[in-house]
Amino acid sequence: NLVLVSPALTVTLAGMITGPELDNATRAPPAGAAAVSVAVAVTASPSTTLEAVSEMPARAARAVTVSAAD
Repeated sequence: NLVLVSPALTVTLAGMITGPELDNATRAPPAGAAAVSVAVAVTASPSTTLEAVSEMPARAARAVTVSAAD
């Protein structure tokens, strides 16, 4: 989908507060909110996959077991 009107930017105040958020102040966007948000479907050419062969070299691997002491 293609957005015809971008929503207003989200503004975050500087600083960080730790702990639970008990009160949340909501601020208006600097330029005001957009009246309507509209998205339309866009038809694009489908992606294509070319036929190909790929080989992966063999790798030697070893298993490692880790035990915790009682």
